[in-house]
Amino acid sequence: MTRPPPVLAVLAALILSACGGDPRQDSPAAVERNPNVAGYLAPPSVTLASLDGRAVVLRGVAPPGSRVRLAAPGGTPLFADTDRRGAWTLPLPPASGPRLFGLSAISEGRAVQAKGYLLVTASGRAVLLRSGAGAVVIGGGSAPRLTAVDFDNAGGMTVSGRAEPETDLNLRLDGRQRAEGRSDAEGRFAIALPEAPPGRRTIEVLGRGVFGAEVVIAPIAAPSGAFRAYMAGPHLRVDWRTPGGGLQSTLILKGA
Repeated sequence: MTRPPPVLAVLAALILSACGGDPRQDSPAAVERNPNVAGYLAPPSVTLASLDGRAVVLRGVAPPGSRVRLAAPGGTPLFADTDRRGAWTLPLPPASGPRLFGLSAISEGRAVQAKGYLLVTASGRAVLLRSGAGAVVIGGGSAPRLTAVDFDNAGGMTVSGRAEPETDLNLRLDGRQRAEGRSDAEGRFAIALPEAPPGRRTIEVLGRGVFGAEVVIAPIAAPSGAFRAYMAGPHLRVDWRTPGGGLQSTLILKGA
């Protein structure tokens, strides 16, 4: 994107109100400024999502000995305690559709918020929605592929996926070279494009091989709540609110 999408203050307020928290205190930026809020604590994260019958089971890591808290707007918070290594497991009640959560951890009176907001589908897929860096699909193997496309109504776009670790990448939009990037040590990448006009677009990433996807970039209408999730062709589209009345959309690509 030419500029990162706005920080998720409105969404954070909705989610954290369910947790009883204050987004001004618990946001990642506030944590960095105020060591008394979280100090050196690493933010909690989800490392695996799986199905157990109709229930989705989340597994992750957080500061050892902390209590993990997962809350959806208007929902009852769910809790899990970490073991001495920081591992935690949390089964979710069955649901018929995608859910959006705020994830945090409390350790010795200090709170730390996850760097993003967690989308969990009924089929057991978990995706971290992030501001300005592109969505992260949790799990899904290591084969090179596009996993998500984030965009807004201002024309900004970020393409995310997996490639060979630490590889230089070139991104083509409709056959034209548009941006460059590099995968990290785990093979993940997020490449921002200067602009992405509405319409059907073909995205290709060239690294050690070529992979891509076709997506439709369409204007975002405001959801009635914090978010709206629906199928847009073969991909799952999530429209969600940003602070100041703005909107962002995340396409979670088929096979991600």
